[in-house]
Amino acid sequence: MSNNRIIQEFWSLNSWIIYSIIVLFTFTLKLATDYLLINEQIYFNTFSEQLSSGRIESIFLMNKKYGWISFLLIPLLLLFRIFFTSIFLYIGTYFSEIKIDFSKHFKVALIADFIYIISGVVKLAKLVLFKNVSNLQDLQYTPLSIMSLFEYNTVDPVFIYPLSLLNVFELVYFLVLASLLVIAIKESKHLQPIKYGKSLQLVVSSYGSGLIIWVLLVMFVSLNMA
Repeated sequence: MSNNRIIQEFWSLNSWIIYSIIVLFTFTLKLATDYLLINEQIYFNTFSEQLSSGRIESIFLMNKKYGWISFLLIPLLLLFRIFFTSIFLYIGTYFSEIKIDFSKHFKVALIADFIYIISGVVKLAKLVLFKNVSNLQDLQYTPLSIMSLFEYNTVDPVFIYPLSLLNVFELVYFLVLASLLVIAIKESKHLQPIKYGKSLQLVVSSYGSGLIIWVLLVMFVSLNMA
């Protein structure tokens, strides 16, 4: 089955069914990460130079007790990410005089979010099979990113997030958004279909601009918290 055929199959599904599948996959990845990689020794290795052993054990047990809260936040964080992409795509198409419903922008961002699921699976496999995870900082690893070429302690914390964001999966995310946008516009009978190159240009100028704003915001917060 070709990539376009797979994308078309997903496009035919109800948006909330797709969202539920993404939430389920994200839950599974979170459970697997917690079970396979996070233990008390990881906490001791991370905080042993700053806190007493009693305090570290207390933090670990508290996180274990209230870890369920992070699962409640997953659906909300996913919605935020999808709406973020949808809004900037909508702004881009609006100013390009391509009038399609916001719901279609939402579906574009929703299906493209599977790229992050694939990234999460690759990350988990790499951490479990090929990397020695000794502290919590090791869990920040992003596969196939610029940041993965450096040791974390050699990079200014302000630049860790933007360097992690420069990765192969983010590039594929842009390409998939462009493919889906072509489908969304083609589905709107009153609009002239656009070519993939034009769609990619629109994605880069709209979502790309939003991503830069987000990265600058994260860097600003990191700088003030340092």
